Amino acid sequence: MNKLNYENIVEIHSKVIENYGGLDGVRDDNALRSSAEQIYQSFGEEELYPSIEEKIARLGYSIITNHPCLDGNKRTGFTTMLVMLDINNIEVDIVKVQQSAEFIENVAAGKISYEEVIKWIKDIII
Repeated sequence: MNKLNYENIVEIHSKVIENYGGLDGVRDDNALRSSAEQIYQSFGEEELYPSIEEKIARLGYSIITNHPCLDGNKRTGFTTMLVMLDINNIEVDIVKVQQSAEFIENVAAGKISYEEVIKWIKDIII
């Protein structure tokens, strides 16, 4: 599996801000580092997030709900999930992706659970 690290996510955030506007920068360095690293954690021999869908969902959910960046957390979390899929050669249904704005807004509002984000990831995969 191809991975993203903290520096990759900061770069994604900067590109999102450059392209769509807002304040560039990290508000909570520890929260963003935790988002980047937690998806690779294990307990004993068992990964906490064994499937790639679980890893991607946890990463995006964490960025969107913890607001580690100064601005653009929803866009950064959403884009980070799509980049993780892309770097792992996982194709998505572009129409479903384009219709995801309300879903991502609801994640940020606390109306969507991590488990529902996993289902969304599985649903957009071709």
